[in-house]
Amino acid sequence: ELPWAIAANITTGAEYLRRWVACAFRDPFQPLPYLFFFGPEGSGKSIYYESLSRLVTKGVVLAKKALTSEFNYELAGAIICAVEEIDVTKSPDAHARLKEYTTGRTILIRKMRCDTFEQPNTTHWVQTANRREFCPILPGDTRITVVYVDTLLPEQKIARPMMEAFLDEEAPHFLHTLMHMELPPMLDRLRLP
Repeated sequence: ELPWAIAANITTGAEYLRRWVACAFRDPFQPLPYLFFFGPEGSGKSIYYESLSRLVTKGVVLAKKALTSEFNYELAGAIICAVEEIDVTKSPDAHARLKEYTTGRTILIRKMRCDTFEQPNTTHWVQTANRREFCPILPGDTRITVVYVDTLLPEQKIARPMMEAFLDEEAPHFLHTLMHMELPPMLDRLRLP
């Protein structure tokens, strides 16, 4: 019901997440909100970023060190960065790094015992956790989109091998959808509000 969502023809959370992925893949140099999925164990939070790794040969990475340590080489060339079940609030610099990685035009890449180098920022972030407290959400921060993922009903559960087969079968069709859907207009510092 938000005016920008109506103007962009986004009527559901699923449509928002599809547009988020389309923007990440088609306009990778533009910043997107940091997605934080939280909810009970086994609710399917991780399948969002796991399914994206099945669409591309590289560019989807696990990036927990990038938010919790000074070394972040896993971000070199990354498009989708996933942080799973890590309490990033325990790292004193996590919020500053989250801010830098989400909206910065460039990022410094640091590998242990190597020189630091700068690269254009193509990272787009997804964090999953069972607990809401694992993500540093400050009042008024528009960089983070929080998504509560509820418990799956027994009839909604799909065995992992079957889900992976379904994802692989659907992948070319989903990529076609992403590459041909209309991207929403840019309104602010983030490609998608």
